[in-house]
Amino acid sequence: LYDYGRPRELHLDDAVAVARLEPAAAALPPIALGPGHARLAGGEAFQMERLEGPLAGQLAPPPGETLWLLTLGHGVRIGGEASPALAAYRVDGPLSLSLDADARLIFAYPGAAALPVWARAG
Repeated sequence: LYDYGRPRELHLDDAVAVARLEPAAAALPPIALGPGHARLAGGEAFQMERLEGPLAGQLAPPPGETLWLLTLGHGVRIGGEASPALAAYRVDGPLSLSLDADARLIFAYPGAAALPVWARAG
């Protein structure tokens, strides 16, 4: 609850009122979810997963939610369009995705459990 010297108003009473005083639940450990697909981290608030190429398929956020993507390396195509390395996207609906052998994609979505948001093509 410290703002490191930034010149803005702090709402300490509000922050204390919503703070949880018990320890946070342990994060879920990294685990392989399928070929080229792994959960990197997960907990009560969100899940973070990685896809590694080569692969192609469909990515869809949970209903009513958004998905954040970060592309790593070259050879990522989102909706048929090439994506530059280190590009970030917000996804509000299903999209097609393909990754070349050296490409990776990291994505995150809200929720306490991993959801089936990735489906391989064919």
